[in-house]
Order: sequence, then C-alpha cells, then structure tokens
Amino acid sequence: MKEALRIKEVIHGVCGKRGCEHRLGLAAFMLRNTHPTQTLYFRDKGRDGVSAGAANAVSLTAGEGMHFPLRADVLSLAGSESGTTYELLMLE
Repeated sequence: MKEALRIKEVIHGVCGKRGCEHRLGLAAFMLRNTHPTQTLYFRDKGRDGVSAGAANAVSLTAGEGMHFPLRADVLSLAGSESGTTYELLMLE
C-alpha cells in the first residue's frame, strides 16, 4: 500500500485576470479557490508556455477545491476578476 502524501507547505495567494504562476518542478500539489464569489483557473504552463485563462484552463468555482493531487512544472493561475484568492498545498 502506498503511503499518503504529506503537506510540505501551504501558500495563500491572490491572483487576477492577468494571472500569476508558481514554479513547482513537477511537484505534487492540491489547489483550493478560497474566494466567496469568483472563479479560479489553472493549468500547467511548463509544456507550451501558455498562461491560464477562462478559455484554456480547468476552473475551480467559488469555494471549490481539488479532490486529488496533481503535478505541474509551472502552475499558471488566473482569476475571473482581480483579487481572486486561493490556497495552494505543496505535497511530498
């Protein structure tokens, strides 16, 4: 049986339509949108250099979080509006 992943670090951030990114180097992570009304978009920018946006990324609606971990090289985030808040759990 595999051992469960541990939380290595918790990052609280704010992102807007212009986006933001985290260089993860293929580390495992989980993400939660902590904003009460806005949507958070995310994708791995590491393969093609394209940043996250409403048309090309996975969305997390207000208050929604991931149910399983993913890995990304460069995690690109964008909010539906400025001031979209999120919580990024770095796992090991």
